[in-house]
Amino acid sequence: VSYEGTRLAVKQIGIDELDGGSYRPWFYNQTAANLELLAEKSTLFGPYLLAQNMGAQFGGEVTDYHLGLKFVTFHGSGHMVPQLQPQSALHFLHKFISEQDLSPLLPLNETLVKMTKAEFEHADRMWIEAAMQPPSLN
Repeated sequence: VSYEGTRLAVKQIGIDELDGGSYRPWFYNQTAANLELLAEKSTLFGPYLLAQNMGAQFGGEVTDYHLGLKFVTFHGSGHMVPQLQPQSALHFLHKFISEQDLSPLLPLNETLVKMTKAEFEHADRMWIEAAMQPPSLN
């Protein structure tokens, strides 16, 4: 099932998006995998695991809705998130269990509408920097 079809189905439920909760990226901290793990793991497990720290990496997208509903995608995983993207899966699970936001909310729609192009570009850069730093990244 395409995630776009799933997004459409969620919209048809009739729960509104949070203001600032629009479809936006989330990031995780890709750390070095243990060399023993890399040597012993199946080639089908964690194909993107590396022996060096890579820092903030694109994990997927998230949309926040009222009533606490979230729509989350995982980049590069298909339906096998824990197998193909174990670090992003663990990051998501930690955020979910601890009830933390996966990604900071965007500026409110009312604020965005009033921005000039330069103000929007500045706000966009600042949001991306915030999304790629703790606490979002932890």
